[in-house]
This record gives sequence, structure tokens and C-alpha cells, in this order.
Amino acid sequence: KALLDMKKQQKRVEQFLRLCQESSFSRKLDLWNFLDLPRSRLVKYPLLLREILKSTPPDHPDEDTLPEALELVQSIVSEVDRKTGEAECQFYRRGLAYLEEGQRLPEIQLSRFLYCHGELKNNKGQKLHVFLFELCLVLTRSVEDKEGAVVFQVYRQPLPTATLHLEDLPDGEGGGGGAFRGAFTSGNDKVRNCFRVSSRGRSKAQSHSLQANDSFNKQQWISCLRQAMVQSRDRNAQVSQSPLSSRLSPDFALYHIAELSLSSDTEMADQSSQ
Repeated sequence: KALLDMKKQQKRVEQFLRLCQESSFSRKLDLWNFLDLPRSRLVKYPLLLREILKSTPPDHPDEDTLPEALELVQSIVSEVDRKTGEAECQFYRRGLAYLEEGQRLPEIQLSRFLYCHGELKNNKGQKLHVFLFELCLVLTRSVEDKEGAVVFQVYRQPLPTATLHLEDLPDGEGGGGGAFRGAFTSGNDKVRNCFRVSSRGRSKAQSHSLQANDSFNKQQWISCLRQAMVQSRDRNAQVSQSPLSSRLSPDFALYHIAELSLSSDTEMADQSSQ
């Protein structure tokens, strides 16, 4: 991802990669062929081995070894996925630009992977790039630094997944009044594909009403948020029972268990917009 961004933003990098592609040692292949295609091919091997196993007669000598090979390949794919997720998480963590020191929550640095990330709109119609890390939800604005590189400026206070509250806002019930409706729609159109996240953590309560591009994208976000909240609940339950919890910072060890709630209560005040 970093190399691809450099290719887009820096002419010298683009020229160097183009010369490499034209050289015989690269076999005329683009950078993407070396970065992603090997991984995409790797994930096909378990499917191939399953089909081979289905077609293998019970008395064939490979019938005993194929399941072992399948298990081994699946473990390799899982390890590659894990390492890829860790690298992606680390890359985006480094790209965060904090406006206040208090935004540097330990949950961001302790997160090992990303559930998802992408563009959402808030109730002011502003485009935000939102990151759902393992332990924290971070809203950002995509901006360019002095060198022209894209960085993600942290917007408001990040929300730990352990204290998240999630609301599904039915179409037509954005719950943010005229400003909300005016930002998301035109005329008498209904507000669509919205949900709200809020936090009741260590600092003052805050809330964000967000709009996805379409219903599928909205459901993907809701699914990832619910998964993150459940994982946080289980993790905190384990930490509270472990003697190692005393070694953690007091705030991190004593987080509230995540409240998994998916409601359509549209009367909740959108405190982040005020």
C-alpha cells in the first residue's frame, strides 16, 4: 500500500517502477503482480485441494495425506492473512495525524488489525475516513501534508470498542433534525443508510451519526462494529479474570464491557454535532 501510494504521489518513484517493468528481469510485470497476485493465488489452493479430495477414491494412497496437506495450506493462508492484517494496521496507524495529545489512546497502538475502513459522511455532510481498529473506532479527515503525502487527521476523540453503543437508524429516521436531513438529502428525500455510534467511556459522552454509500456498505459496517464490540466484551471478561490485568494501565484493565445494542432509538441527541 505504501509503495502504491508513493507511485501515485511521486514522479521519481513512478518513473523508477516503470523502468523496472520495462526491464527483462521483471518479466514485464507491474508492481501489483509481485505484491498481491501471489497472495490471491495462494488462497485458491485450499479450494483446489478440497476438490481433489472429493475426487480421490477411498483406497487411493493420497486419501490419507490430502487432509494433512489441506490443513497445512489453510494454516499458511491464515498466517499470511494475519501478517497482512498486522502490516495494514501498522501502516494506517502511522498515517494518523493527532491534533491533540489526548487523542492518542492506548487502544490504537495496541490494536493488531483492522476490521474495516472507508469513507462515511457525518450529519454535516462532511466526508470522513473511518477506521475500525481492533480496539478503537477512529474518525479522520483525509488531508495532504507539506510533502503532498496523504495523512489522516483524527477528527474528535477516538471511541474504544469496549465502550461503543451502536444504533441502526431506519431510512427516513436520521434522528438529527433538519441539519441532518439537509446534509444527507435533497428536497423531501428520505435519509438513507445511516447508523449512529456513541461512547460512554472515560471522557464525556459523544455521538456520531454516519451515512454509508449504500445499504450493503451500511450492513458491512454494522456487522464489523458488532463483531468488534463482541470481541471487546470477551477480551475484557478474560482480562478481568487474569492476574496479568494488574500489569495493564488502570484505565485499560477496567474498561466497561462493550454493550452490544442495535436499536432504532432515533431520539438520542447527536452530541457530536453540537
